[in-house]
Amino acid sequence: MRRLTTLAVLAGCHPATHPPRVASPPGEANAWFRLEPAPVVACVHDAICEARIVVVSLGGYKVNAEYPTQFVALPSPDLAIEASTFAAETKDRGTMTIRFRPARPGALRLVGQFKFSVCTELDCQIAAPAVTFDVTAT
Repeated sequence: MRRLTTLAVLAGCHPATHPPRVASPPGEANAWFRLEPAPVVACVHDAICEARIVVVSLGGYKVNAEYPTQFVALPSPDLAIEASTFAAETKDRGTMTIRFRPARPGALRLVGQFKFSVCTELDCQIAAPAVTFDVTAT
């Protein structure tokens, strides 16, 4: 199995068909990565706001910049997702930026899965941890 994963990485393929192997709440670490959520600043309802989460690879793993990294939000009548983008700043660090529009003022919650991958030359780990952002819209 490890050899097949290695070939997929070297060929530029993405082992996206494998189920998530790792789930870690933001701020906690495991052997492969650590998530660092940035605080969401207060925003105005019906305006575009941003939330960010940083993945830091650990233990010899690198952020897989070729993996189709994404944030999949749970549907909410209070928040509309405008866009999400991922940027690998270094081989060990990448940031997911989620742009959303609050539909009403008050305390709101943005909930979803952050899907990404970290790899060594021999192995890739696919993760899809649940992520929650508390938002205050004025």
